[in-house]
Amino acid sequence: MLLRVRCATVHGSASDAPENPKDLHLHRFLLSLTVLPKPPEVIDNTVYVKQPWSMYLNDRYGCCVFASSSHRRVTQGAMTGQQITIPDDEVLRAYSAVTGFDPNNSNTDNGAIMVDAANWERHNALGGRLGMCGTLLTDRTASRVRGAGMLSGVRSRVLTSARL
Repeated sequence: MLLRVRCATVHGSASDAPENPKDLHLHRFLLSLTVLPKPPEVIDNTVYVKQPWSMYLNDRYGCCVFASSSHRRVTQGAMTGQQITIPDDEVLRAYSAVTGFDPNNSNTDNGAIMVDAANWERHNALGGRLGMCGTLLTDRTASRVRGAGMLSGVRSRVLTSARL
């Protein structure tokens, strides 16, 4: 079955999100790439998830940032033996709180800036928990992004504008 996922783009592309002095730039935290071991092509911790995946309304609305965060939380819980359930209405509540989205007005379905969503998650519960981690990788180097995934041990769907 093919699922179509909607992910609205803000300001043209992910790289157009406003720069913030608090943004974490990955290159400041990593050793030289020559020192790091070659990362595996795939780190898939979703194998721990035994419950069916939800679309978290991302097949109807541009709430991909919150759908992705929900999938991350379900996966992280499953890795520790917990089953976390996040209702669709929680995803919708979060998307609306950050962006002003109104499901009755399609003109408000413009997606979310990832750093705004991460900041919201630092202070608000999604799935009954405050955000475990919310980092926006601003580096455009795909090998650094893959290396970070290997070092963190968490599979995350990182959107990058890296020119491969």
